[in-house]
Amino acid sequence: MHKLKRKELFINEFKGKKFIITKEFLEFALTHNINEATTRRDLKELENEGVITLSFGGITVNLNDESELSTDNKLEINKVKKELIAKVANDLLNDLDIIFCGAGSTVEIFVKHITKKIRTLVTNSLAVFEAARNNSHVIDVVLIGGLFREKSKVFFSRTAADYFNECKLDKVFFSCFYFDNTGEVFDDFAPEVDLISSALKNTHESILLADSSKYKSVGLNRMTNINKITKLVTNKDIDKEFLNKFNNVIVD
Repeated sequence: MHKLKRKELFINEFKGKKFIITKEFLEFALTHNINEATTRRDLKELENEGVITLSFGGITVNLNDESELSTDNKLEINKVKKELIAKVANDLLNDLDIIFCGAGSTVEIFVKHITKKIRTLVTNSLAVFEAARNNSHVIDVVLIGGLFREKSKVFFSRTAADYFNECKLDKVFFSCFYFDNTGEVFDDFAPEVDLISSALKNTHESILLADSSKYKSVGLNRMTNINKITKLVTNKDIDKEFLNKFNNVIVD
């Protein structure tokens, strides 16, 4: 099993737990044909990334389930960083663009800051929809419906991704839960990944808006790689080694 898949498996097992006995976790890994040496090596990496803390005989889980925070709470986390990203992203717009904006507090703040004339803004986020509806620079707003996820205020359905088969976008603006030093981009909500992936296939430009706190964490569902998108907009305090790896990163 590839290391990224193992990490997905382990993090899924961590979710909702505060402490796990190491012996029990090693037994869990063995049921997935992962030997003890590999498991211990992966656990050490996850500790270095801040996901867990290892102690004698036990694993303390440090995960904060941001996906279950309300959108109002998310807006207050790293708000200054998100405001700076929003201002930079606004400069990437052209008048009369047709854009898709995914869910997330950074994207919501960006939509509030739009000062270019947008022909059509498409989203599956009620919060983003409301922000666009209240911005006089956005002419038309399209909300992709489906089942409603209350805390994140997001709609999703099995057929939502099909919308982009009939819609050609100028730009896609999306966020993520995490991105790592290899450029892999993750989200914790699989239906959102499917929707974003479809949008990315049907756009001229793709722009990831992610503040620097999202760097070097671990996610569950891979979305894309930074090498495959047009730009990443993040903060200037991002790791310099990371910046040297990619030539499509804009900092505030």
